[in-house]
Amino acid sequence: MELIQETKNDKKNEGGVTLRDIVELVFDNWYWIVLSVVICMSVAWFYLAMQTPLYKRSAVMLVKSENKSGNDMSGSGVENEIYILQSHQLMREVVGRLHLDVTYQVKNWLHYDQLYAESPIRVNFLDAYTAPVSMEIKPLNGNRFLLNQLKIGTKKSDNEGQEFLFGDTIISAAGRFIVEDIPDKMSAYYNVPVEVSRIDLNTAANIYHSFISTSLAGERTTLVQINCVDSNISRAEAILNALIDVYRETIIEDKNRIATSTAKFINERVEIISKELGDVENELTDFKQKNRIVSIDAAATQFMSESSKMRDELVQLETEYAIARAVERYLTDNEH
Repeated sequence: MELIQETKNDKKNEGGVTLRDIVELVFDNWYWIVLSVVICMSVAWFYLAMQTPLYKRSAVMLVKSENKSGNDMSGSGVENEIYILQSHQLMREVVGRLHLDVTYQVKNWLHYDQLYAESPIRVNFLDAYTAPVSMEIKPLNGNRFLLNQLKIGTKKSDNEGQEFLFGDTIISAAGRFIVEDIPDKMSAYYNVPVEVSRIDLNTAANIYHSFISTSLAGERTTLVQINCVDSNISRAEAILNALIDVYRETIIEDKNRIATSTAKFINERVEIISKELGDVENELTDFKQKNRIVSIDAAATQFMSESSKMRDELVQLETEYAIARAVERYLTDNEH
């Protein structure tokens, strides 16, 4: 019996950790395992609760290729248009149109929610930007609001803790501004502090420029996909729509400018050709009148020679005139 028992113990020691050992370990320390899981899940939940959710909106735009053969549909032409879409100049125009230099947000427990179309207020600054501005506006009812924490740069303003009517012109160290209410959004934000901040247009353009990415929608295509990733879905959609509108307006302005310059050149050329045509016709008429006094044979020979030369010039000028007129009509019809 002692030999058999020693053999079993030797096998157990040689086998190492068994499944039964693991189960016993778990049962013996279950409270530590549960506590660890709870702590990890709590940390993960708090981390996610502190993060502001991001939303992605996309738009696809057709870029007309100037290459009629279609052999290079994804070549430099479309790449140039993508570069224009990503330009700082276009985004600055978008920021100016949508007033994105002024932002609105509300505290949502552990993070801030950005407001755009959902904002119950709109702050219109009447004077040029001089320094960053931040303030807290708490709507009290449909007519009045409380202004708090007004800062210009790092300095507090004297307008701290004052009540105003919506639509009042407020004079501060940041300049004049008006707080307007959005009636259909207001009821949900009574006594809810809305934090408002203003930055300069170039800084705002740099920030929102980072939200945008563009790429070809596929190979051998002139479809460009534009993506906007933002913490506010309505603002992302507004940025995409405004960016496309500004791009199209810029392209139309460039084409109109080129068409106007070309049309001006054509008009000047038409005037020159018209004058030359008149001069040639006058010379031909003078020639005919002068040669009536000479002998018939000499007049006929000279007349035929000069007439043939002038008619050739006349045909050439008339052809140039017709071409110039045709180009002018084409540019006028396609200017818009």
